Amino acid sequence: MNAKIKKGEIKGKVNSKGVVASVWKDKREVRMISTKHGINILETGKKNRKGEPIKKPESIIFYNKHKQGIDVSDQMTTYFSPLRKTIRWYHKVAFHLLLGTSVINAMILHKQITGKKIQISEFREKIIMALGKVDQIISPRSNKHKLVENNQYRNNSNRKNRSRCVGCYERLRKELGRNEAQKKCKQVNTMCETCETNPYYCIDCFQIYHK
Repeated sequence: MNAKIKKGEIKGKVNSKGVVASVWKDKREVRMISTKHGINILETGKKNRKGEPIKKPESIIFYNKHKQGIDVSDQMTTYFSPLRKTIRWYHKVAFHLLLGTSVINAMILHKQITGKKIQISEFREKIIMALGKVDQIISPRSNKHKLVENNQYRNNSNRKNRSRCVGCYERLRKELGRNEAQKKCKQVNTMCETCETNPYYCIDCFQIYHK
């Protein structure tokens, strides 16, 4: 079934065991395998904007009627997916299953809380824009202190300047001593812009030292 079909058309084949493989063209091609349905086109009982009856294959109508939440989630995850063809199987697990499902769940919660509908593409864009604003992190408990990212690069390389977190170092120094604290202390590239010496802090320590 490699022949091109027009929108609304359906083509299919059936084997000796009664398995029907078909392809139907809507906005894009939908491929189906069924042992229960043929390639008949039926009216859904709905009408489009022009007042014309909407028609779909009987297998699609049956699926839409009986599908469950997991089917809807998987379907929405495929929309505007960042996944690209690769031989690395774990990319699909990370991007499609974990990241994709997380985005869908977040969009559902957003809709329940705000009561506003939003397209999945627009919601993904809003997430990207929000995650991109890491140059300035302001805490409501920080007493107007600002945690900012140091965007300077070390020796013109691709690595940003990092330094030991002041809070983590002090905690480890008291517990393990100075030498162990220097080895195990967290290296960060975020610092307090308001403090006079611009000390480096991780987010957790910034919250503690600026209550």
